[in-house]
Amino acid sequence: MIENALFGRTFEVLERSLDVRQIRHGMIAANLANSETPGYRAVDVEFGQTMQNIIQRVEDSESGMEIFNADDSAAEKIGGGMNLDDLEIKTDDAELVGRDSNTVSMENEIAKMQENRMMYGIVAQLLARRFKGLSDAITSGSQG
Repeated sequence: MIENALFGRTFEVLERSLDVRQIRHGMIAANLANSETPGYRAVDVEFGQTMQNIIQRVEDSESGMEIFNADDSAAEKIGGGMNLDDLEIKTDDAELVGRDSNTVSMENEIAKMQENRMMYGIVAQLLARRFKGLSDAITSGSQG
């Protein structure tokens, strides 16, 4: 894949990190929307394990296995080719918040959303810097 040769493993991992952060944002938003739904169990992405799965797939693809091939129908695809199999999703069954068996804590979900938004911004800045470095390299190479 030409983008792997040009950008390398770091670029793909950062790109997938943004995908996971976006999915996590949607899950947190769903939790907040269901904070009054009796019996609702809060869900979240186990970010660390999900990223380990993704890094393993990237390493496998570098060793010659085409993991992120768009023609691969074996696994359902999301977020630019990421497999649903990569996602580690957990359900909050630890403590029931209310008498209605709902596990959503508004304070916890808002804190998770703020942390997720901040981390998304950091990764987006890292990607922007990588693109800027690539752009600078192309610009300086074309001047010489």
